Amino acid sequence: MEGSFRSAAESYQKASDVVNAVRLYLKGEDVEEAIQLVKETRSRDGGMLVASYFAGHDDVDTALRFLLITRLHEDAVQLTFQHGLFELFATLAMAYCEKEVPSGGTPLAIAEGFVRISEFYQGHKDHLKAAKFCHLGGELDKVHRSLLRDLQLII
Repeated sequence: MEGSFRSAAESYQKASDVVNAVRLYLKGEDVEEAIQLVKETRSRDGGMLVASYFAGHDDVDTALRFLLITRLHEDAVQLTFQHGLFELFATLAMAYCEKEVPSGGTPLAIAEGFVRISEFYQGHKDHLKAAKFCHLGGELDKVHRSLLRDLQLII
């Protein structure tokens, strides 16, 4: 049965229907082919399918990677909050930005994600982590305020 999925997926791939090819590769448990196809094409819909596959198999790390490489940044932030994996998101997002963003900048959705994470930490009175994520999000004025709040708590 798996051979028929692969054959059908290859036919879709030849017809440049990436999404259905990825869907069938995953259904036939030919995950490596699905991954390779998404990496080659950077298909957003294919990336979402691969990310959903990995999230469904409790591999959120890989799911986040595919959301980032296929530029599904808002979805990556949402998955981060669902699982509380803020440090993992920071690590993966920074690596993504260094490798994939030519200007060395941070895409808006990722920067906004960092700011949302900062607000989460501010709400939990963890001002050092809030400052870190403000900095990553480019909100330098908020970094200073968070650090000052933390200093006030110490004094």
